[in-house]
Amino acid sequence: MSASFVDLRRRPAVSAGQPFRALVVFAGAAAAAFMVTRAVGDEPLGFAIVIGTGVAIGTALFFSERYTVSLGFLAAYLGLADGFLKLRYGGNAITVVRDVLVLAIVAGAIVRLAVRKTAVTLPPATGLVVAWVVVVLLQLFNPANGTLMHSVQALRQQIEWVPLFFLGFAVMRTKGRLRGFFVLLLVVTTINGIVALVQYRAGPDAVAAWGPGYADKIYGTVDLAGRTFYQGDNKHLRPFGLGSDTGFGGNLAVLAAPAAWAFIALTRRRAAQFLGAILAAGVVLAAVTSQTRLAVIGTVVAFASSFAFAMATRRAVVAIVSLLVLGGIAYGAIAYIGHSSDQVFSRYSTILGRKAVTTPVSYKRGSFAQLPSLLEKHPFGAGFGSAGPGSSTPGAPATAKVLDAENEFNFLLIETGVLGLVTLLAFHVGAVLRSVAAVRRQRDPETRLLLAGIAAPLVAMLVMWFGGPVTGAPPGSPFLWFGAGVIAYWATAGAPPRRAGPARKAAAAEPVTATVAAAVAVPRPLDPVPARERSIASAARWSRTEPVATPQRPVREIALVSAGAAGPFDAIDGYTRQLARALDELPGFRSRICPLAEAASADAVLLQYNPFSWGRRGFAPELLGSMRRLRSQRRRPPLATMIHEPFVAPQDARTTVMAGWQRAQLAAVKALSDRVLAPSADAARRARGLGGPIPVVPVGSNLPDLRERRLEARDDLGVDDDDLLLITFERSRAGRVHAHVIAAVEAAREVTRTHLLVLGAEAEVPPELEPSGGVWVAGPVPDEELAHYLSAGDVFLADYADGLSTRRTSLVAALQHALPIVGTTVGRTDPELLDSDGIVAVEARDVAGFAAAVRSLAASPAVRGRRSAAARRLFEERFDWPVVARRLVRVIGLEA
Repeated sequence: MSASFVDLRRRPAVSAGQPFRALVVFAGAAAAAFMVTRAVGDEPLGFAIVIGTGVAIGTALFFSERYTVSLGFLAAYLGLADGFLKLRYGGNAITVVRDVLVLAIVAGAIVRLAVRKTAVTLPPATGLVVAWVVVVLLQLFNPANGTLMHSVQALRQQIEWVPLFFLGFAVMRTKGRLRGFFVLLLVVTTINGIVALVQYRAGPDAVAAWGPGYADKIYGTVDLAGRTFYQGDNKHLRPFGLGSDTGFGGNLAVLAAPAAWAFIALTRRRAAQFLGAILAAGVVLAAVTSQTRLAVIGTVVAFASSFAFAMATRRAVVAIVSLLVLGGIAYGAIAYIGHSSDQVFSRYSTILGRKAVTTPVSYKRGSFAQLPSLLEKHPFGAGFGSAGPGSSTPGAPATAKVLDAENEFNFLLIETGVLGLVTLLAFHVGAVLRSVAAVRRQRDPETRLLLAGIAAPLVAMLVMWFGGPVTGAPPGSPFLWFGAGVIAYWATAGAPPRRAGPARKAAAAEPVTATVAAAVAVPRPLDPVPARERSIASAARWSRTEPVATPQRPVREIALVSAGAAGPFDAIDGYTRQLARALDELPGFRSRICPLAEAASADAVLLQYNPFSWGRRGFAPELLGSMRRLRSQRRRPPLATMIHEPFVAPQDARTTVMAGWQRAQLAAVKALSDRVLAPSADAARRARGLGGPIPVVPVGSNLPDLRERRLEARDDLGVDDDDLLLITFERSRAGRVHAHVIAAVEAAREVTRTHLLVLGAEAEVPPELEPSGGVWVAGPVPDEELAHYLSAGDVFLADYADGLSTRRTSLVAALQHALPIVGTTVGRTDPELLDSDGIVAVEARDVAGFAAAVRSLAASPAVRGRRSAAARRLFEERFDWPVVARRLVRVIGLEA
């Protein structure tokens, strides 16, 4: 979260009794698993504790909707604990913990989708995923199989990680989540590299004492070759790291090398660059100490793929600089490892220089020579669980560990037949091709670099198909499915829509879920024609000769006068600055913000009037003097006055006196003005007095349009996709009806998980609000930060005591960010607000009706989506700055 969001404070999201009840549930699950493990087996006490802890954590993951945390924990467990525990206790029984974690996350997500009846949009390549699962399940009926129990257990290595494809698609939708995943991956890889170096230095005998599984792997068994090699008379260990077999750290390095490169190449994030440089040394350490030549080659290919992605997206300078930095880091890390362990590089002598290609080819030639024979003899598979980790479980078929599965093609052919080989190969190739398109279509350089960090390992793993089975076990198999899911999102709805050209509108991004599509209107360009092209077109329209590249009519200058240009305080200075930018974009016009005394040379003057902006308690005799001096000049521009606030509403003796002189002052301002405008129908009615009708020109939004940050902002706040985020805005406590907010939040909580975000410089949480849901308050923050968090909302609560009005920039900002609005009316709300389907207006005294309207929106994502689109449409038609500017110049008598 941004450091400037300093006043954000979250109140407890659960009631006092819920944590205790949750603790009881988790503890009960852990105790049950512990007792069952102790009762049915003769495993050591530590084994039972691990099982019990795993079941308790799995129970928590089932109930958790924080999928980023759940997936992060799963990734950390796979990288740091799964393999170690398997070898520490020996056998495959401990993998039940991994199964519990995966099934808990997936089951929790499915149950929530079913209960809430949430419609989902399936990611690309779902057909291939379904086909792969069907092919694998059909293998259960292969007559060459072993026992039924063995075949069922063999399912794990083929389809256990398939759900990660859908979870990656649904979760990894922001740059922040990609960065977080990369940090976790780099840290896990570095830890494995350090452990592998320790194991290599300790030697085979010392590491064999770590557990029975380590001893079996190191010394070998009847069916298993030992994990050692000789250099002269010295026996060396091929380290495990924290995995279940040798080369685990190296395989992690294949996945993490592009992540390190991406962090170093993030030129706008110095902290990320520094972190990437430190952890890049860990990646080199993990690759080198793995003593696995295929992993080293894969790491080089992964980095080369990252470099190629950078060059393809025109980031050549960044790529070259990052290459030099990584080269220096790699040299330093290798020099340190070589100095401390002289023989660590001996296994790599056969892949140096040209041997990097010739050695793998010659080494795997015999394995590929078996491929025709396998195609002929086992076109439908040689028996489920004949190769890979599944072959080590009891009841395996007669072909287990007999056939050559030393490359991915042979492995898949043995396990799933020709149909399975073709299906998974098509899926992997499709993911690589889709990743190229996903990276190239991103306009944001940081997003391209982060996606390259996902895409490059997929390319490297495809190359590694020729060197060994990469999809049978972690970390390759989980990353394939997870990375393909991430790419599937960013290749479709994940990329921001491109701006349309002059002849067409921007295409809408494909929605990822019905809820998200309903809650976020698709960003569209405000005016698809660039300013210079508009000027040329305008010149051609007005000139009697052939069109030229410059306007033929004179440019008209509008002087904007506000207290911000002449005094210390101005509540509408932001409006003035935004209006100036919009006028500058109109062909034939330019603007200038200046004091009233310097406005005489302009073609027209627009004075921004709010009595409190020009004087203490709204008394501004200096302003009236400046207006008289301007009118006294022989050649003067027409003076238009925008009356943002006519006078204070009389409420007591003090405000009644203030209203008296402000009314008289307003009459003088109107008399000294050639034209009078108002930003709302109510302000026009109050300012009219004895004069004629006052035209209305509404205000625009003072905030940038950051709708594309919706998912990132919700991620920063910890709001899940299915949660409802209500937003209200208040500059101060004045003019707010907190009873409406309290009732709205409580009503929404009856139908869905609800959060409240209160924006505003002096905002406060209503003290009566029960803390049974997330409640945040934002203090003074910059405009961009304010828009960032406004983009996260689902419904905007406009609980104004004086009703909805087109003069409120907060209301317009909500429309700008496509938020359905539930607001109050006191009988003088602008008609254009009441006629829009994006706004639900309720009588200000009707608190129950206000709450019912919010509850209705909370219960129906489809209705929210319809009203969201209507809100954005109203903004584009009435409140977009180009529209406001054109309306303004027409009203003050200039041609637009």
